[in-house]
Amino acid sequence: ELQVGVQQQVPGNLRGLAKKLKTNHALALQLWATGNADAMILATMLMSPEQLSAKEIERMVKPLTYYKLIDELSHVIAKTPWADDLSKRWMDSPKEFVGRAGWNLLTARIVHNNTDGLDLDSILKKIEAETLSAPKRKQESMNCCLVEIGKPPNTKIQASCTYPLSQGLIVSTDTPGVIKSRKIVMELLLARCPEVKAIQELAKE
Repeated sequence: ELQVGVQQQVPGNLRGLAKKLKTNHALALQLWATGNADAMILATMLMSPEQLSAKEIERMVKPLTYYKLIDELSHVIAKTPWADDLSKRWMDSPKEFVGRAGWNLLTARIVHNNTDGLDLDSILKKIEAETLSAPKRKQESMNCCLVEIGKPPNTKIQASCTYPLSQGLIVSTDTPGVIKSRKIVMELLLARCPEVKAIQELAKE
């Protein structure tokens, strides 16, 4: 996709225009076909999710190499009946941006508390095992998924400095889930800043 125009402000600059145009699936497909990234992002804001087939969605996603476009399209795909099946297949894709889309869809499901049937422990293990070796844009989406899993009602793993106190609150700091989350975060910090002594010292602990 051709990335020209207002990418630094996308998608914010386009949302106002999308509100004026409203849902228009035919126009969305025409904009998508231009191959211009800005026009394609606008297209995602005009699409009607129920009019997209699974095959059509796959054709849209596979050639993409612009993370903002992947993210905007993921919002649309998450509203289709195909979201879960596509997420399961795409999460393991060796293609960076297809993999990002897969994790985006899983994250969207967790954000909307639609976790019935999800094995969150297995997902955490998968994130722990694969994040550091994942390409950058896929890794970012996996990290977002980790953050959402750590929010109630999925778990009670929270940053203590920002969590409000309440009567009857029980705090545990050494459960397997907490230790696992700490380990993942520390591995990510070490991968990003291996020469920082403060991080090295924390990792030793």
